[in-house]
Amino acid sequence: MAPNHSIPTAPCKNPVGPTAKLPCAPPTACSSSGQNSPDNFALLQRSVKRDAHQVILAVLQLPLFAQAVIGFCRVAAGIPGTQADRARYLGTMQLRFANQANFPRIAKQKGLFDSLTATLPVIDHDAANDSTNIQSFLTFALPVLTKLLAPPMSNAPEICSTICKFHLSIPDRRF
Repeated sequence: MAPNHSIPTAPCKNPVGPTAKLPCAPPTACSSSGQNSPDNFALLQRSVKRDAHQVILAVLQLPLFAQAVIGFCRVAAGIPGTQADRARYLGTMQLRFANQANFPRIAKQKGLFDSLTATLPVIDHDAANDSTNIQSFLTFALPVLTKLLAPPMSNAPEICSTICKFHLSIPDRRF
């Protein structure tokens, strides 16, 4: 005997709203801690205003922006593979800024300095020769670090050493 009601043949729609899960980074970019980490791509997109060419015009939420960059740095440090692979992952942030006006304020965000100084030695800076996205990351990271050199700091020689590894000249500073 045939049923009296029609059987739906359309596939179920994915849930929308707060119960829907946001897509996360690719499996190769997930941290090894096994914890549910925030979606760094989404954090970054919510924290900046970009133009049609994906150039960052303004950082709307400094703490959120710093959290996203720190998250990217942590994930990059855990990526198995080469230093060039880590550099390419960091390049996916597309940190092309219209200007560096916000860099002094960005540099003061808690945890950002430590994440950037820990990340620079584990990426292949020569990969920047082939990728504008990697160049953009280094163009962001290195000036942010040098903004912190203005006042005398106990770890300033360490920062200079890290920056010099990337063949950048910075003004002579007395420590």
